Amino acid sequence: MLLPSTELQLPALRIFSAAASGAIGTALATLNVTGTQIGGFYTQPIQTPIDFDRSREARLFLLIASNTAAQPAGNVRLDTVFTWCDDASAPLDQLNFQVVAIPLNYPVGRSLQVEIGSAAAPFLPGGILTPNSSFGLRVARSGSHGTDTWTGTLAIAMTARLRYHRLCQFCDGCT
Repeated sequence: MLLPSTELQLPALRIFSAAASGAIGTALATLNVTGTQIGGFYTQPIQTPIDFDRSREARLFLLIASNTAAQPAGNVRLDTVFTWCDDASAPLDQLNFQVVAIPLNYPVGRSLQVEIGSAAAPFLPGGILTPNSSFGLRVARSGSHGTDTWTGTLAIAMTARLRYHRLCQFCDGCT
C-alpha cells in the first residue's frame, strides 16, 4: 500500500565557512552568502525515522531569497553533501550540485523554494539508507565557482525540508 509523503524539517546546527546571519522578513532566520563566498550550514544529524520507506526516493527543498536589490540575472550554485552511516559502516557522502537561475531584478526578500535534484533524478534515490542509519546534511552556496554567475547576496533559510514516503503501518509486510 502506497501512503502519502510526509516532511521532516532539518534545522541548521552550525555555520559552514563564511556566512553572515540575516532574515527573510523579520523572523525567518537565514545565512547570507555573497557572490564571492562559499558558505552555508550543517543540519542537526538525525536517525532515519521509523516510518521512512527506504525503498523509495526522498526529495529535498530549500528556501532562498535575494538580499541585494537591482541585480542582473544569473545563476547560483548550491552544493549539498548528504552523509549517512549505520552501526556497521564508515560514513558515506553523496554530493549534489544544483544551479538555480535567479531572474533579473529579483525583489529583495521574495523567497524562492528550490528543489535539490528533480523528479527524474531525486536527491535521495530509494534503497540507499539502511535500518538504524543516521544522516546529516551540509548546504552551501559556492559563490566562487565558475557556474555561480549571480553577483548578489543570497539568503539561505536555516532549515531544509526532506519529503519522504511513509511505510504502511497496518501490516508487517513493508520493510
